[in-house]
Amino acid sequence: MNIKRGDSFQVALVVKVSGVPQDLTDWQVRASIGTSSRFIAELAVEFTDRAAGEFTLSAETATWPTGALSFDIRYTTDAEQILTTDPVRVFVAKGITE
Repeated sequence: MNIKRGDSFQVALVVKVSGVPQDLTDWQVRASIGTSSRFIAELAVEFTDRAAGEFTLSAETATWPTGALSFDIRYTTDAEQILTTDPVRVFVAKGITE
């Protein structure tokens, strides 16, 4: 995923298990972005339809460094099981018009 620093970061997601949307009604979801050695920001989580497993991650990027960053998502299920995704790579470039 490529973005320009200063652009709004927004990613819409749907959680599915075996192709079926996962009900996130009693789940907690957190996400952060950074490098392997540096935390950059917590990403805002907005549920668009918990029962259908739909939510959006967002953040403002004006203060993010340029270069390779990664984010992951941590789910805490209703049974208190913690599941974390593999990192998703984000390349942040400096825009010509900032």
